Amino acid sequence: MVRRIGAFRQVHAAHLHPNSVRDSLAAFVPPHCILQEPDVARSPVRSHLSPAAQHRIDTSMHAASFEPPFAACVSRFTLARLRAYMCGLPRYVEAMHVEQLRGGRLEARHGVSTAAISFPASGGEPVVLLDEDGSHQTFWRSAAKPFQLLAVLEALDASGHSENTPFTARSLSDEELAIGAASHSGGDEHLTVVRRLLARADLDASQLMCGAERPLDSVESQRLIRSGNAPSALHNDCSGKHTLMLWACLANGWSTHDYLALTHPMQQRVVQTVRRFTGTEHPTAIDGCGLPTFWMSMHHMALAWAHLAVAMDDPDTDPLLGRIGHAMSDHPELTSGAGRIDLAVAQRAQGPFVGKIGALGVFCVAWPAARTGLAIKVHSGNDEALAVAVDAIVRSTCPGALSPAAAWPWHAVSNVVGRVVGSRRLRASDTQVGMPS
Repeated sequence: MVRRIGAFRQVHAAHLHPNSVRDSLAAFVPPHCILQEPDVARSPVRSHLSPAAQHRIDTSMHAASFEPPFAACVSRFTLARLRAYMCGLPRYVEAMHVEQLRGGRLEARHGVSTAAISFPASGGEPVVLLDEDGSHQTFWRSAAKPFQLLAVLEALDASGHSENTPFTARSLSDEELAIGAASHSGGDEHLTVVRRLLARADLDASQLMCGAERPLDSVESQRLIRSGNAPSALHNDCSGKHTLMLWACLANGWSTHDYLALTHPMQQRVVQTVRRFTGTEHPTAIDGCGLPTFWMSMHHMALAWAHLAVAMDDPDTDPLLGRIGHAMSDHPELTSGAGRIDLAVAQRAQGPFVGKIGALGVFCVAWPAARTGLAIKVHSGNDEALAVAVDAIVRSTCPGALSPAAAWPWHAVSNVVGRVVGSRRLRASDTQVGMPS
C-alpha cells in the first residue's frame, strides 16, 4: 500500500554505493535505519565533512518537524536525507519511484512525488490522505486548465451580457466546456468544436496566440503532412482554452492582442482563481502555449483538485466548477485523445472521475465520490513512468474509482516489433505499490 502522511523516507543501505568516504556511513547502520541525532554527532564520517555541510545537517535536524504521530521523533533524521546533505544534493530524496526493468535488470528509475487531499462529507477542514514528498514543487502546466476555464466562465458571466448573446457560460455546451479544458490531440472531433467556438464569436484562428503545432495524435499529424497543409494554431492542444479566453476578452471589452500577458485582466482573473483554490499565491513562468503557468507544491495541486471533486459532488458549492468537472468526466475523448494516459484512465473509471495530464510528468485527479483530489509528478517527465504511477497510485488512494485491474499497456516494455522485453512498476522504498499480483 502507499504509505500515509508522516511516513519517513527510508533507503536500503545496499542502494548506497560506498564510492567515497561520505557514503561510508551506510556501513554503520542497518537497512532502513532512522538515525538519532547522537548517532550523527558520533559518526566517524562527520570529521570528513566541511563545516558548511555539518551546519546544514545540524540546522535541518533541529528545525525538523513531523506530522503526528511522529511528533516525538523531531530529532530523528533519515539516512537517505543525511547522505543527501553530505553530498550537497537537494533536500528531498525520491523514496517513491517507477522502475523500468529490462531482462530482469534495473534500466531506469523515475522519482515520484504525490499528495492526496480529501474534504469530509460532513464538512470541516481537508484531510491529507497521502504525502510522498508532497512539498515538492513543480509547474502545474495543463493540469491547471479546469481552473483557468473557471476564470474564463466567471469573466463571461461578470461581463453583463444577456442570455441571448453567445458570451455567457450558460451558452456553452458540455462538449465546448470539455474542449476549453482540454489538451486535445488535434483530431477532427476536436477541431470541429474549436472552429464552432471561433465562428460563434466571429473570431479567426489567426487571433489565437497559442502558436501553430502539429497534432499530438501521430495519425492526425501524418494525415496533415500527407495533405500538404501546414499545422496551425487550431491544431495546438490548447486551442480550445485560448478560444474561450478570447471570448472573455470580447465580452468584457479587453484587448485581444496581448491576452497572454500576466498583467492582462484575463490572466489576473486566473491568478485570483488559482489563489482562491490553493489558498496562496504562486510564482509564474511562461507555459508552452504562451500563457502563465504556476509553480506550486503537490499539496496545493491536490487541494485545488479536491475542491473540484467537492464541486462535482455538490454543485451548490460552486456550480460553474462542478459543471466543468462533469463536462470533462463525460467527454474525456475531447479533453484528451486516443492512446493517451488521461483517456485510458477515464475509460476505466466507475462513475464520475476526472484525470488531467500536464506536461513533463504531471497528473491530477478529482474523484467526487470521496471528495478527493490527487496530484502526481514523475520527476523525469517520462510518460510511460507517469502512466504506471497514475494507475498504481489512483488504485491505492481511490479504491473503487477504477474498474478491476485490466491490462495496462504501460506496464510492459516492448521492443520495436512488439515483443515484451521488460516491465515497469511503482515502488515505495522496498515495497511494490498497487501492482496486480
